[in-house]
Amino acid sequence: MGLYDGRKLIIDNTFEIAKLCAQAAHKASHMTGRAEIRTMIITGEDVLPIVEVMEAFAQVMPPAGGDAMFMRLAYEQGRMPTLLLIGADLRTSTIGYDCGACGFDTCGEFNTYSRENPPSLGVIYQGPSCIWKTIDFSISCAWACAAAWQYNITNRIQGTSGMAAQMLGCPEGCSTVLGMPVGPADEDMYWYNRPGKVFNELFRYEDMMRFFQNFICSYWESFPGAKPMVKAKDKWWEEPHHVLRVLEDSPEEVARFHQDVGDALQTIVEMNLKMQELKIKAGLKPPHE
Repeated sequence: MGLYDGRKLIIDNTFEIAKLCAQAAHKASHMTGRAEIRTMIITGEDVLPIVEVMEAFAQVMPPAGGDAMFMRLAYEQGRMPTLLLIGADLRTSTIGYDCGACGFDTCGEFNTYSRENPPSLGVIYQGPSCIWKTIDFSISCAWACAAAWQYNITNRIQGTSGMAAQMLGCPEGCSTVLGMPVGPADEDMYWYNRPGKVFNELFRYEDMMRFFQNFICSYWESFPGAKPMVKAKDKWWEEPHHVLRVLEDSPEEVARFHQDVGDALQTIVEMNLKMQELKIKAGLKPPHE
């Protein structure tokens, strides 16, 4: 018996739903059964190191900054999503199909190249990847989202939070990690509420147009042909064509970009140390000797 605040209960319940989503990811019906899925659930303020890494990359990777902005806003409002991380090591093949979809003639050549060429820091998909394991990994992510959908809760697979988590070793041993924020539970704030009140309060129309035009291929490019046009206005087909031109950045812009990357890398180092301590405290990593 008792009286409860329903809004608080459903915010707290995102953790329980995230556990069920993780179960779905591990239980998903794979094509090969060879992809070892690894999951990790992070709640509350322990998500902040990942958010800070995303924020650090905002200048060089605007989608990361956008996703971080809304996750931090949710945290400040007391309705931080529970973050489910889904990862796998896709850089080895144990299947032996020799299908060539990875770009190599045989699985043996693929494994040799992967072993001799470790991946670079900051790559979301650390390739080359076995296409069959990639399909199985994608199925697990889809099953996790489908499980959240059953409970009518906001969820979205992200490369941004997955990238940040992977840089911090969460989960460990993965060549690919995707993040799945479960929540906010009480109302949509960003992903499925465009253009919602939060969007309108944080961004001017001109800022959004500039943002989207920076992602021509995803949002605004019509059929390229010889002169790729940009959908720069509402009735773009009635206006004089805006044509893409390749321009070289000024030395000042290049220097600023390098500085932004350097700052981001420093943040990774700091947040990595913090995340390792959190994993030790949670029993996910042995203490330092």
